[in-house]
Amino acid sequence: MVDTLGNIPGDFLNWEFLMLKPFQLGVQKYIDLLDNIYFESKLINFLRMEKWLFDSPDQAGEAYRLFMKDFSQGNKLIQGQVEIGNKRVDLGNIRIPILNIYAEQDPLLQHLP
Repeated sequence: MVDTLGNIPGDFLNWEFLMLKPFQLGVQKYIDLLDNIYFESKLINFLRMEKWLFDSPDQAGEAYRLFMKDFSQGNKLIQGQVEIGNKRVDLGNIRIPILNIYAEQDPLLQHLP
């Protein structure tokens, strides 16, 4: 895809994420919307989130290729095999407290080992 298009279209990235849970992310949320359509604040929040989700810029093709190869397929960050500026990234060197908040139903996290 990178060889053909150069940059990766933002719409393609949206479809990648939607295909992780096609029914829940592509259909169910609109069915659930029917329960909230008469609540203006919930409807406005839904529409804001949809706008944010689908406002995706194109990504540089080579950066996308490298990310998919090293981070997604190779899990190199966790394995300590990522280099930035000729320096190895070692997550063990992080010495500050980190608060990590994520959703229980995040489809990206459900695929982690």
